[in-house]
Order: sequence, then C-alpha cells, then structure tokens
Amino acid sequence: MTTLAPVEFHQKCLKCNQLNASENYTCSCSDEPWTKEYRMLDVSYSLSPAQETLAAEALRQYDLNHPLGILQYVFVPHNEHLKAIDLKIGLTPFIPLNKLSESYGAEIFLKNEGDNLSGCFKDRETMMAALHSISIGKKKAVIYSSGNAAASAALFAAHLGFGLITCVGGNTYDEKINYIRARGSHVIRIGDEHTSFEEGYRLFAKMNRLGVFAQHGFDNWSVRNPYRILGDKTTAIEIIKQYEQHTGQTGAVPEYVVVPTGNGSCLTGIWRGFKELRRFGIIDSQPKMVSAAIKNASPVYKAWKKNITNRPAVCDLDQVTEKEKEMGSIILAEEGYDSVEATKAVIESGGLAMEITNGEIRAALIDLMSQETDIVLKHKVLPEPASLVTLAAIKKMQQQGVVSGSSAVVALLSGHGAKAQKLLHKMLRDHPDLQLVMDRIVDNRRSSARDFKGARTGTLLEVGTDLQEVKDAFTQLNQEIHAENILTV
Repeated sequence: MTTLAPVEFHQKCLKCNQLNASENYTCSCSDEPWTKEYRMLDVSYSLSPAQETLAAEALRQYDLNHPLGILQYVFVPHNEHLKAIDLKIGLTPFIPLNKLSESYGAEIFLKNEGDNLSGCFKDRETMMAALHSISIGKKKAVIYSSGNAAASAALFAAHLGFGLITCVGGNTYDEKINYIRARGSHVIRIGDEHTSFEEGYRLFAKMNRLGVFAQHGFDNWSVRNPYRILGDKTTAIEIIKQYEQHTGQTGAVPEYVVVPTGNGSCLTGIWRGFKELRRFGIIDSQPKMVSAAIKNASPVYKAWKKNITNRPAVCDLDQVTEKEKEMGSIILAEEGYDSVEATKAVIESGGLAMEITNGEIRAALIDLMSQETDIVLKHKVLPEPASLVTLAAIKKMQQQGVVSGSSAVVALLSGHGAKAQKLLHKMLRDHPDLQLVMDRIVDNRRSSARDFKGARTGTLLEVGTDLQEVKDAFTQLNQEIHAENILTV
C-alpha cells in the first residue's frame, strides 16, 4: 500500500471561507438564525505535487478486502491514532438485484450500509468524529440523533471507553433507545411522541452554542461536526471499485446514486467523494446524485425545486401523514441541517430530488422481499423502512422516463431493519410468508453479530422542551459518568 506523508487538515467556515478552530464547530460570521444550527464548518487539506501523485496511487490501490476498512482511505484525518479503533467499518456489500431490475426497468445495485457494525451508514461518520476526539484529547461525547447516529455513537463509545450522552427526539422508537442504553450510553429523551426532531435539536444546538458541552469536556458528535462527512465520502470509492468489479471496466461509473436524505450529510459526503476521485484521475465522469425523501418532509427537494442554494428551505411537517411520519421517522426533516450543501450536490451533479409516500415505501419492501428472497436471505438484507425510499425512487424514476433498462442505478440502503422489527411486521401484515423471511434474516444477523454491549445499561432521563430542564439532565448524567468511573484517566 502506498505510504503518504501525513496530510494536514484545517477547519474552515463554509460561509466566510475563513480558517476556524472552534471547539464547538460554530462561526460568528453571520447573524442569520439558520447558521446557528446548520453545519457551517468544513475540513480541507492541501497537497504538494509529490503528495498529489502518491494520493492518486493510494486511491487506485484501495482494497475492498483490507482489514482496516475505511481507515485505509488516504484522506482519513488523524491517522496517527488509527490503532485506537479496532473496528472494521465500511467495505459493505454491493449487490445486483437482477429480478427487481427487470421489474423496475433499470439495472439496480444495492449498496448495503446496513451491514455496518451498528447496522447503518453512520458508523463511517462516527469513526471520523471519534478519531478527531482522540486527537484533541477528549474522552466524552454528546450527540443528538433520531436513532441511527446515536446507535453508532454508542457502539464506538463502548469500544473506546468514552462517556457518552445521547439526546433523542421524543418520537424515537423504544427499540433504538434500548439498543443505545444497552451499549452504555446515557439517554435524554426530549419531549413526547409529538416532539419533532427539530424542536429538540434547537435546544441541543443552543446548548452547544453556549459552550455547555465544551465546558464539561465533551466533543459534539452531531451534524455540526465537520469530520463526519469525511466518513461518508469513503462510500464513493467503494461504489466505484465494486462497480468496476461488476463491469470488468476500470473507471466505470454508474449513472445514478440514490441516497435516503434527511439532514443531507450522507449525500453531501458521497458527492464529495466522487469529486475527489475525479480530481485524482480515478474516474473521468461522476454519477448523478438523487435525493430520496419522505413527501412534504424534504428540505432538499423543496430547495432543489426552487433552485435555492444560498439558504435552506423549510418544510411544514403538519402536511406529513401519520403513516409517513411512522415509516420515515429517521429521515423526516422540517429543516435538514446539511441540506444547503446536499442541494448543491444534487444540482452540481445534474441529479434530482424525489419525494416518496408511505404506500410507495411499503410496495418497495414487498417487491424486494418477494422478488429477491434468495438475495436478501443470503446477504441478511432487511431495509429499515425509511431507507426503502431509494428503491421506491428508482421505480418512480422509471415511470417518469428518467431511467431506462440500460441505466445503472445504485440504491443506498442506509440502515438495517433489525432496529424496527415491529414496524416492518406491520408493513408486511398481509404477507405472512414475507414476515417469516424477515424473521430468518433477523435471527441470522443476531447470531453472527459482534457483541458491543457496554459495562452497564445507560440511564434514561425523560424531559420536557425547556432549555433549563435539558441542561439539568445533561449535568446529572455528566456527574454519573464521573461517579461510575467510566472514563479512563
């Protein structure tokens, strides 16, 4: 493997383009309210001509069987700390769906991010955030999440011996909260089942802005953390390497990559990865990026329709049906906190944004489970309901004449359905045979999963939507972390 001298990374503001070493990932360059909550920092690097040559060679040598997983990626920051993380993340399966391709009228490939250790793509992001935490000497982290990012954070915190406090919205289902707590993370549930992701996040973001987390020695692993998308961009090189293997053509590029989109970070990071591969001559063209999201709950779709790239669009979640809220809970977005950059990615790539209904999600699940039964059993594929928007979007793209039988389309499956079994059973209520298939997949995954349970079950505190209540809960849990001597001194 090509050895590249350490690359120096810098934080900078996306709006004013100035270097920014802020510990809580904020910038004071703008008074616009949205800039207080959205991701405003990026992580950049510069290379000498000699480093450029070595970097291109290292990308060409990226090994889909490498034990380091995504840590072999040449632009992973803080690689002097790689040995601290003994987890293989990424290098997830790339699966041709031949029967569904014939049915949907496009050549479909499934990129199964549910195969990551925590069952979702967020492991790529969390690994980058954790490496940065280690580099700045922090052993405590805090995160706000609708579920998947929190589950990933809990896994990494248990592995690294970090103290972790997870804040979740009131509508996060109990299966996910139990998973997070079982891995040792304390949890603050903000509000009740009617509390939106955004309502809770605004309180979290205000605490971050006020320096509450940094004052207590916590790194913020939430969407504002600019290191997270560096993990997402590793998905791009895997798609290219795996598509090359399928076609037998070096540098082959699929026409579309469809990504479930809420905040927009995953799509933003993957597009950044494709641009990086083109810059270094690994590919000569780039896929069109497709944002797939829940109807009336996609700021990226709304901004794309109006060609808005200098500010976010905001959705009215009162227009979302209860069934769509239930099925798409992890990607529902009134405000997508990386949606400005995600919208730019869709437009820059020549792609498009799609809105999907609950009926289309359920139909995609039934189509996949019934037409590709052997494949889903072999690869333990069980989509989390919201991630089915990608398959539903492809079917819609074919109906609208966007794709044809010769179009190669990659559908990103962002998360595994083992954390949403009750909902999936409900979606398959008229198909008992498919419920049995689902149960077999869950059992097979459970039997082969690596156990990452924490030393104890984390404390769950239920609070309202008052800032002081959330602050008090955070202070109490921080005290528990120290009292239990979770941290390694």
